[in-house]
Amino acid sequence: MGATTRWRDTQTTDFNDVLNRLNKDIPDDERTASTYWVNFHNQKSFDNNVEIILNNEKVIFNMVHYRYEQMSVQDTQAEDRPITKSGNIIIYKYRGTIYYIVDQNSRAKKLLRKLLGYTDKNEISAYNFDFPEDFFVWLVNRVYNSDAVIESASENETVMTLEEIKGIRGDTEDLQTKVSTSGESVMNVISTLSFLLESRKLNQVILKLSYTGHENICVKLQRATVEYQKPYNGEFENESNDEMIAKLYLLLYIEILPMLEQEYRTNKEDEIWDQKAYIAFLNGLKDSIIEKIESKIRTINT
Repeated sequence: MGATTRWRDTQTTDFNDVLNRLNKDIPDDERTASTYWVNFHNQKSFDNNVEIILNNEKVIFNMVHYRYEQMSVQDTQAEDRPITKSGNIIIYKYRGTIYYIVDQNSRAKKLLRKLLGYTDKNEISAYNFDFPEDFFVWLVNRVYNSDAVIESASENETVMTLEEIKGIRGDTEDLQTKVSTSGESVMNVISTLSFLLESRKLNQVILKLSYTGHENICVKLQRATVEYQKPYNGEFENESNDEMIAKLYLLLYIEILPMLEQEYRTNKEDEIWDQKAYIAFLNGLKDSIIEKIESKIRTINT
């Protein structure tokens, strides 16, 4: 699955009804717009729904593979150009509500409404993380300063360790050029972080972490999307590929990201992370970069 968004069903809480809707025949769109969708095919991953305990709650889930053709209107219908679209939807029921994790962003709601046969308003609503602009800088700061361990206050006593920032991306101050850096050891090369001194905001972080029972999880976070990145090592790795992917995304959405978000908000409330801390972080980066450059100059002059 690529970058995912999450959606909440406000129409029904009947899990089997949702699966039946997703596995029925989907009618083609009428040829009334510049693009339209036809030839839908959905396939359920698991014959029987799967259960997992997350956040001390039972979660029921399944996955549906979807495929359809997006037609681009030309002079005649026979000349319309098809583009095959495909992907996955994880459907899960948690605390009495049904949610969808779908590997679409701007067209996710339209796709879900089409597949579910919904025609009224507000049957599907967005339920994404809306991370503030400084959340990503806070993450980089925590890893850079080796303040990487986060412990859960819940009964299951989980521990998360922020191991490495594998990629960062942001907008520069003039908002006209993009700056990014990525690699296996971004945090170990201070010079690659210098753009933080020129960047107005970060909008993407690739984070490698460990979590109780999971030695290696890598995730790309943007403001409203979540994307698992290979490789993965942990208690799900012996599952089938579909079950591993579904469980990983459920773990991210239900346990890991809420835990990260809560830690960020607690740091804000306790004034551990505020404007002064942000400025101190940037000054620390500046001093480290200058020291690195001066050391290089001394080496050259020796």
